[in-house]
Amino acid sequence: MTTPTTDRDATVRQLAADGMSQRGIARQVGIHHNTVARILSTCEPDEPPAELVAR
Repeated sequence: MTTPTTDRDATVRQLAADGMSQRGIARQVGIHHNTVARILSTCEPDEPPAELVAR
């Protein structure tokens, strides 16, 4: 079972992977752009750290 936060984080990560800006993601998801930055700066347990992922 996934939680709303997990779903939100997955949505944020997908939109970022699709190339949307952090502010655009924030507007679409309905959260503050700093929250988007925080979500993107943390990695899921099965993901490499963000600084190791090619952009």
